[in-house]
Amino acid sequence: MDSFFLAEMFKYLYLLFADKEDMVFDIEDYIFTTEAHLLPLWLSTANQTISKKNTVSNSSNLNRF
Repeated sequence: MDSFFLAEMFKYLYLLFADKEDMVFDIEDYIFTTEAHLLPLWLSTANQTISKKNTVSNSSNLNRF
């Protein structure tokens, strides 16, 4: 048996059956990869706000010419 199987399985089992009081962090603010790594949700919205700012600044630069 590969060691990563147990490591990932134990993470998911703990997260499924642990009480919210036992969690060190708010689980609602994270998503999990297929390898049971935590990714904060703010990463998914950070790229959108950056691209929106770039779009607005690019269009305002066009208006100057």
